[in-house]
Amino acid sequence: MPAPGSVRSARAANAERRSGASAPARQARRPLPIRARSAKIALLWQNSASPPHFRRYDNRIAAGASRRRPPSVKILCVFSARDEASFVGAGQSSFAPFVHALRRLGHDVGHVDSGDRSAWTDFAAFNRDLVLRVMQERPDAVLFAHDAVEVWVETLDLLRESCDTLLIRWSSDAGADYASRMRPVIPHFDLFVTTSLMAMHLARRDAYANAILSQWAADAETLVPPLKASECDIGVSYVGPATPRRVRWIRALKARGIDVECYGPGWPGRLVEPSDLAAIVRRSLLSIDFARRGSGLRGLRVDPERPLEPRTFEIPALGGMLISEAGEALKRYFRPDEEIGVFASVEELEALIRRFRLRPDLRDAAAHAAFERVRAQHTYDQRLAEVLGAIRKIGPALVTQVADNDKVMKAFDGFARGHRAGWAMRALRQALILPLMPVLGARRARHAARSAVFAASLKIQGARTFSAAGLPGRLFYR
Repeated sequence: MPAPGSVRSARAANAERRSGASAPARQARRPLPIRARSAKIALLWQNSASPPHFRRYDNRIAAGASRRRPPSVKILCVFSARDEASFVGAGQSSFAPFVHALRRLGHDVGHVDSGDRSAWTDFAAFNRDLVLRVMQERPDAVLFAHDAVEVWVETLDLLRESCDTLLIRWSSDAGADYASRMRPVIPHFDLFVTTSLMAMHLARRDAYANAILSQWAADAETLVPPLKASECDIGVSYVGPATPRRVRWIRALKARGIDVECYGPGWPGRLVEPSDLAAIVRRSLLSIDFARRGSGLRGLRVDPERPLEPRTFEIPALGGMLISEAGEALKRYFRPDEEIGVFASVEELEALIRRFRLRPDLRDAAAHAAFERVRAQHTYDQRLAEVLGAIRKIGPALVTQVADNDKVMKAFDGFARGHRAGWAMRALRQALILPLMPVLGARRARHAARSAVFAASLKIQGARTFSAAGLPGRLFYR
């Protein structure tokens, strides 16, 4: 590995790979020789992988300091317009605030809805249109937050080799999925942003210098100060879909004499409009945030590496008092007891609820402190400003002249042939879905079959799962 002072830019290392000068990179069969990337990227560890500096935050609040706005860039965002990870925005994607924040920062932002299956016939058509749009618009960067199989790795490599656009991937996958879902695709991006502390440690172990740590946040447009406890007309609430694990938590609390008002898909008798969920959080004395998954189906244990979700920051931003399931990552962004309540068992959750009920002054102080923390430090304006600051340290792109469109599309057609799905694939799809439909229904049967194929493909195809020839994408476009 070259000395830090002599390491070339990331794009220069990419050019060396294409010219065949980097034999170790070819032997490792990696699209980019990550170990030989620019020393400038190593500075990202200092800026993005360290925990929040609460002292600096407190000083900034006192001084009223503000950061200087960076120069404007042109960014194309690729993500689905709808998901269930966020309850802010009446069914909008949890990535919708990305567009709002980037525009507030003064950037020119475009969007491709990768989740709109009616816009294209298959993933080949989607990838073709994506390549053409990038080649025509030539954005400074493309920010991907897409589903794992929507954008092929061949498409990413073609874009990097054909134009001067930097490719950024935002990944919210859990650290446990690092080997199967993240490691195969990290080399295909100029910057890989993960919200998992475990994934960040594993990427550092694997010497992926283009990986940085960030986290979900709140939309600055939705900030609302908390109500006082005396003004809340809802006691303890949970907003989110019902899962078997969450139902067990709620039943365990009820057995201890604590009723929780639950809102969202799957909860009986609580049908509310998505646009009302944010108001419910603010009107609640306490708002519980459960992890998506725990360490097992038996018992009510917590996942120590629990990945955070957008609602972890949205609840304080909406004026709610957050009571959150414990996790190591949580301590990096909030002060337990002073700003939020944290529990690791039913007994601890019961004690927290009873404590804040008896001491509304403590509840009000914590809710206000958490709201101020989010407003000052945990909005998407700040998160994305840090990400854009990181890509500026990568250095200028080596590709100074965009390749001819005809040549690019000819190369695309070459690997897109591997995505063809004939009658055998269609028959296999039906054979996987039909037995599940009587039990799960059409929509859930497709989802279950797709998940099973994706898990099997990771074991059988490995990294090819994310290519044009990947089975999940060929079988399940819709």
